[in-house]
Amino acid sequence: MLRWPLAGAAQTGATDGEWPFYGAPIAYMQEGRQFIVAAIGDRLYAPELVAFALPD
Repeated sequence: MLRWPLAGAAQTGATDGEWPFYGAPIAYMQEGRQFIVAAIGDRLYAPELVAFALPD
């Protein structure tokens, strides 16, 4: 999963997990902080949601 700011094209963060992402990630704001939630899982990993808090 990669992160780009909305106003530019420079990558500002990335994560690489051993679990596969599926579906589209969802971004939301909570109390002024931005989060990204993504669904993960496949035959080897149980389906679940993971959330990432973006740095201020």
